[in-house]
Amino acid sequence: VNVDSTRNDINILPSLSAEIRRRHSNLVWKFAYTPSVDRPTLLELVGYEDTTNPMYILRGNPELKNSYTHLFSSSITYRNKSNWLAYDTRFSLLQDHMMPSKLYNPTTGGYISSITNVDGNWMWDNRIENTTSLSKDNKFQLTNRLGFLWQNMVYLGSDNSITDMQEIAIKRYRLDYDIQLTYRKNEKFDIQPHFNFVLNAGNSNQQSMFDTLARDYIYGINTHWALPYGWNLNTDLNMHQRRGYANGMNTNSFVWNAEITKTWLEGKLQTRLTAYDILNQMHLNTYNISAEGYMRFRYAICFAILFL
Repeated sequence: VNVDSTRNDINILPSLSAEIRRRHSNLVWKFAYTPSVDRPTLLELVGYEDTTNPMYILRGNPELKNSYTHLFSSSITYRNKSNWLAYDTRFSLLQDHMMPSKLYNPTTGGYISSITNVDGNWMWDNRIENTTSLSKDNKFQLTNRLGFLWQNMVYLGSDNSITDMQEIAIKRYRLDYDIQLTYRKNEKFDIQPHFNFVLNAGNSNQQSMFDTLARDYIYGINTHWALPYGWNLNTDLNMHQRRGYANGMNTNSFVWNAEITKTWLEGKLQTRLTAYDILNQMHLNTYNISAEGYMRFRYAICFAILFL
């Protein structure tokens, strides 16, 4: 694009943080507000039209605005001798969010793509965690973790039957619950049976996009042994069950990982040998719902030896 373009931009983004501690108590409250700005490139601001590929025409947008993110976070923590409770919440709001938009071109049967400001994007992420001692000597501890994510994603687009821009909204929900019992005999041995449930759901205001409801169940045991001569062994055996996935991804996998470490030179040097998925059973699925409603799955089977 052989044009001269200049844009002057000044932003003032004040941030705020606060912390309150109650006297004679273990209660702590924190709050923070952090803004940020994302600026368009000069090329995106130029009113050009790239017709090199008539099936996918690119256009600039001289009216494109800066995108602002407003992040609010808060946490409450309470501790005593036998109980620990924490609640964290984060809310982010995207103002004039810059997103690709696609307009159907009935003349060519292709699309015209540009960057457009869209409002209505936000995310609310919550997590609460509690650890309670079940015995006076703290050998038995019960930990509960609960997380909930609610996200709204909006962009502009059209399909083959519509030539006008439409606001397409994707709602994403994620529920994550984990319970773990810890038995610590002493500093040399502990064992942790646990159960984890993850629910991923999504829906759209477009009939062409299908609703999703994927569930993950993970349960098993983690252990740690302190061996003689400075050796330490960590191992975990877990069953991974997946339901609600597409393309044959509803699988059961029994996964065994192990790690052995050794310290040298009075703790200044450490050797670590880590083995992932010793039984070669794991399908590591990464679940993602994007603004266009796509799900991507990635698989990994790996074995690593690390020296630190």
